[in-house]
Amino acid sequence: MVCMDDKSKVDFGEPGMAVSSGVRGKKSIVPTISTLGALDHDVGSKGSLTPSVVLKVDVPELPSESFYRGQVLVTLKDSVFQPSTPFRHAVELMKIARQVEDGADPKPFLLMYTDGGPDHRTTYAAVKLSLIILFKMLDLDVLIAARTAPGHSWGNPAERIMSMLNLAYQNVAIHRHEMSAGQEQQLRSCGPMIEIRKKAEKEPAIKPAWIESLQPMVNLLNERTERVQLKGKNFISGKPASDDDVQAFEHKVVELLDPDIPIGNYTKQALKKCEAFHDYISKHCRERNYIFQVRKCDVTTCCRPIRNPTGVLPPFLPDPVINVLDRDHYQAFDDVLGTETTEKDMPSGQVATGCQNRMLVAQNVRLTVTCQECEKPRCIYAKKALSQREARALRRLMEKYIYTYLLQGVVFVRLQLCCGSPVEMAYYASNLCRNDTFTAERLKTRLGMKLPSRPIA
Repeated sequence: MVCMDDKSKVDFGEPGMAVSSGVRGKKSIVPTISTLGALDHDVGSKGSLTPSVVLKVDVPELPSESFYRGQVLVTLKDSVFQPSTPFRHAVELMKIARQVEDGADPKPFLLMYTDGGPDHRTTYAAVKLSLIILFKMLDLDVLIAARTAPGHSWGNPAERIMSMLNLAYQNVAIHRHEMSAGQEQQLRSCGPMIEIRKKAEKEPAIKPAWIESLQPMVNLLNERTERVQLKGKNFISGKPASDDDVQAFEHKVVELLDPDIPIGNYTKQALKKCEAFHDYISKHCRERNYIFQVRKCDVTTCCRPIRNPTGVLPPFLPDPVINVLDRDHYQAFDDVLGTETTEKDMPSGQVATGCQNRMLVAQNVRLTVTCQECEKPRCIYAKKALSQREARALRRLMEKYIYTYLLQGVVFVRLQLCCGSPVEMAYYASNLCRNDTFTAERLKTRLGMKLPSRPIA
């Protein structure tokens, strides 16, 4: 069992211009004859490092015991040329799974728990492909990849490692080393990371020189990381997967799965005619909103022999099923294990939202309406920007009615809300948040709380 997540990016400065790592809240200890000085991490930086964290869990004997124990592996990757992708994560995880004691084979079962980022979202085709190839390369009997629900990444044990990494990255000011004068001159006009990538496409020598200039800084952070311990086990620093390894792994989708899959294009439309891929999904996989599972079949011409010592494949991980006699609780895990289940009892699918849940995202927030009771802003969603006629109709409805169901089929509100419900995450992520009148002053009036009088963001 492994828990995975990426820590927030660590900015670094240009040569001779060290930038603070961004860890705040603690005082720094320096000699009295020295000057404590570094550029703030808010200063614009051309690049950053992404720490990828893997917690290899020591699975306890009882489910009531702590899963927050095991070996922590941290890999520092260049955000410019070593971005976190499903295939890069799979290559690095494959190396970790093969590092077993006494030269034994990797275990036949792999359980993964991640957050819902695009590099781990189990509903994305690229993530499914990377997991299927990982399943085949490790000759696993079962692979189960689960992700947290939106806004619940705190439930991932790997998140608790981030605060410990702050101990390693505290009181550090870092900058990359200088490349050749000609290469520095070429990068001087570059701004964000995408411009550096475009420049490297025209000048191939920039990429290896850039990565080499980061190595002393990476070595420093790795040395500090390896001093941190989790329950007596020191953290281990890993090496990011090379581009050649990632490309070779990605091309396995053609060799091992379906020769019709277009490499690099994994949209639903591009994979629509890949019959072998869809056939494999239907026979060996179970797709859910938050869980993706792969399992061997018992056909010898299709899958390799089962490696489980018992010779029996475990059933798929079941979906939660509400207890018919007590609707406030779910049935026990042992009662539903091995039975056919569906997602009909998924908490987010219990109450109709007026539209599909994928519509209720920040990019579709067009306006907010204030609840007359709790004065909290509630988001009004629309798939497309409203026309002038629709906008006028919406304004008239908002003037006439108090927080109601507006323009059915055009705009939507989330229905399973009450005054006790928190403000939606989409509100804070939308562009309306900074301009809305829902301020801390109103919260102080309503709740009697002592809060700073500035907009909540």
